[in-house]
Amino acid sequence: MPEPAHAPESSTAERSVVRELIAFASRTPLSAAGAIVGLLIVTIALGANWVAPLDPLKTNFRRMNHEPDAQSLFGTDQVGRDTLSRVIHGARTSLFVAFAAVLLGIAMWQPGMGPSFRYYITSIAGIFFWQRVLFGLAGPALLSYMTWETAKIRSTQSATGILYVDFFTVVVGEVLAKYLLLATRVPV
Repeated sequence: MPEPAHAPESSTAERSVVRELIAFASRTPLSAAGAIVGLLIVTIALGANWVAPLDPLKTNFRRMNHEPDAQSLFGTDQVGRDTLSRVIHGARTSLFVAFAAVLLGIAMWQPGMGPSFRYYITSIAGIFFWQRVLFGLAGPALLSYMTWETAKIRSTQSATGILYVDFFTVVVGEVLAKYLLLATRVPV
């Protein structure tokens, strides 16, 4: 007599993960919104070649040090390169550094440090940790560099705007860090 057909384990596991994600999003819609923003940033960084409006390395000496306008939303630098395109392409570096730091932390984990941290950052609930890394560490690092470069070319309006965005990412990162500390007792 033939065995009854069972659903493959991978599809059951996939359905379980999807159910857990939906339940998590319904319990904490703000964290779901943060996850969507984080995924959007990662997607933009990975698809920089297709998303960036202009070539980040192409110079246009007629548009040197232009303020933000319809053609260049973040303005241009001292040799006329589009700043928005450079930011989008620079996000790849920030993501690489953030993920490398996390992987280094995981690799250096010792049994005496407790299993909860390692489990936490690889679980669905670890989305807060990854948001902290993205918004609180990688984002401000990239934006600080952008502010410095923009201030050097004497484009103070652009530098001020980037500084506002930088401040916002630091605040979001610190709020996430406090939440992580209260929720998991893991200082991040």
